[in-house]
Amino acid sequence: MRHQERRDKPPPLEGVELDRLVSLQQFIGPQRRAQVLQATGRRNRRHCRLTHTVMLGVVLAMGILTDLPRREVFRHAHRLRPGGRLSGRAGLCRARQRLGVAPVRQLCL
Repeated sequence: MRHQERRDKPPPLEGVELDRLVSLQQFIGPQRRAQVLQATGRRNRRHCRLTHTVMLGVVLAMGILTDLPRREVFRHAHRLRPGGRLSGRAGLCRARQRLGVAPVRQLCL
């Protein structure tokens, strides 16, 4: 069995990737994300850490950080938010599937 090292902080990003991630979060801010989620009928039916708003940010970050695994993208996308625990691969996958493709399409319109 392979031992995986647990890290509290994500590994550093290169300057260009970090700048793009910060620019993305500023360009498509919380208000725009909320509008898109409301327009596509995405509402969280239960209380969970991986809300549609969080996952929309992760999916958008996946478009910038294409060479990283999902968990690392999640870490980098949320490095500007203090606290929080790292979700597992299965949880991230289920949350991404719950979100669906409609909000991303709506952003592109």
